[in-house]
Amino acid sequence: MSKFHHIGLSVKDFEKTVQFYKEVLGLKERCAFTTGDGRNATMLWLADGGIIEIFSGGTDADEVKPRWGHLAIGVDDVQGTFKKAVEFGAKPAIEPTKMAIPSDPPLNVELAFVYGMGGEYLEFFKEV
Repeated sequence: MSKFHHIGLSVKDFEKTVQFYKEVLGLKERCAFTTGDGRNATMLWLADGGIIEIFSGGTDADEVKPRWGHLAIGVDDVQGTFKKAVEFGAKPAIEPTKMAIPSDPPLNVELAFVYGMGGEYLEFFKEV
């Protein structure tokens, strides 16, 4: 059986991005290292054991057709996390909202979206 391990993110402002994930989302550092090509890298633990691996050396360029649409992070307080993220400097995309995903059975959720420090599209997600 497979399970999620980590996702890698290359960003222009490495320090600010690492600080965002630590301070806003409470992720803990697993390890930090320098890659063979001289980039800084840090692995940050999510509460369920998954990892976000952040690399320096990214750009500000938007991806025209990104393969990953967004990264959803489960949180206990969607509104509070959204507010904290925006105060930190994230760009709001979709304000916190409650909705029923029209699945069978319907899935009741609260969610919000921001653009993170590296331009990544983040969803704060909670089943309600």
